[in-house]
Amino acid sequence: INHVRVLGPFRSEVQVELLGSDLEYLGLDAPVRRSGDLKNTPGINIISGEKKLYIDHGVIRAERHVHVNTANETGLGLHERDKVLMHAKDITFDAVVKVSDNGYYELHIDKDEAEEYGLKNGDVVELEKCGK
Repeated sequence: INHVRVLGPFRSEVQVELLGSDLEYLGLDAPVRRSGDLKNTPGINIISGEKKLYIDHGVIRAERHVHVNTANETGLGLHERDKVLMHAKDITFDAVVKVSDNGYYELHIDKDEAEEYGLKNGDVVELEKCGK
């Protein structure tokens, strides 16, 4: 796959997040997981020019999530791993809350999902808290 983004910061383990279409293209069956949850995931060869790296695990399809700032989580009644509904245009789908000190209200979905839902960068979505 050409034009792959490499992101930091560095973590204790190498993690590769792929789109569903990329997984299909590569013939991999990787689970949908939250970042860092790499147990029982497939491995992959990573090649850039002459450099090669094989990881025996760490390939996932990223879980849909909404970033929320720690300072705002309790005021909204949202907590880490809460499920929320996202409303955009004429569609509704779920996501999980990811709380962090530098979080901001932003939905993270992969490109395949965005295309499926007809969304693009900058679109406004509405968040609805689900019951427990």
